[in-house]
Parts: sequence; structure tokens; C-alpha cells
Amino acid sequence: MAKRITGNAKTPGTQSHDRGLDDTKIGVGQEWKLEIEQALARATIAILLVSRNFLASDFIAEQELPPLLQAAEQGGLAVVLLHLGHCLYEETDLERYQAINNPQQPLALLSPAKRDEIWAGVCREIKVLAMQNKEMS
Repeated sequence: MAKRITGNAKTPGTQSHDRGLDDTKIGVGQEWKLEIEQALARATIAILLVSRNFLASDFIAEQELPPLLQAAEQGGLAVVLLHLGHCLYEETDLERYQAINNPQQPLALLSPAKRDEIWAGVCREIKVLAMQNKEMS
């Protein structure tokens, strides 16, 4: 999924400033939990790929979401929900946040072309949020 975002965000003449967390890039021997905590602490944009597996993850619910939602409440983080599949997100704290796509039409139901359109929209939104963050700092 990270490749979908970085692949769409990179355009000719732009530089990639990906400082986000991609846990597949945490190397052997690195303190993975510390790497995740540090990435969460410095995040200004959180793209949450919402699915039943995401909601079922105890690690996400107990370790990752609390600091993200706290930062969002304090105004230091933008939360971007992208619904991958049908799930009961509306029974969670995530229901307060506006999704980038219609939760009733998650990516799993869409054609490849429509999914690409949504991914491009995610990247556009990230660029807007990143520019706003840059202007504020």
C-alpha cells in the first residue's frame, strides 16, 4: 500500500520527502517498537487503511491509535481514513473523522481504474496537508 501512495505522489520534477513509517523497511536488528513509536510521535499526517483486519489488530488499537488520536485532538495531526473493505468503523473513535472515500464503497468493491482514481485523490490530499503543515512551521 505504501508503494501506491509514494508511486502516485511522485511526479516529474518533484522530490520525495517520505519520512513516514513503512514497517517493512524496519531492518533486522532494529528496535521495531521504538521505530514505530518515534514515527508516530513525529507524524503530522496519518493515513489509516481501514478494514476489518485493521480494526481487529490489538497492536493498532492499543499502541498505534491512542497516540495518533491524541495528537489529532490536540491539532497536531491530520487523520486521513481510507476504507479498504466493509467493517464496523462507525463503532470506533474513527467514526468522527471524515474519510477520503465513501465507507459504503470501499476500495475492495471498486474497479482497478476507480481504485487508481481514489489513490490519486489520497496523494493530492496528502500534498495539500503537507503544504499546510509546511506553512504552519
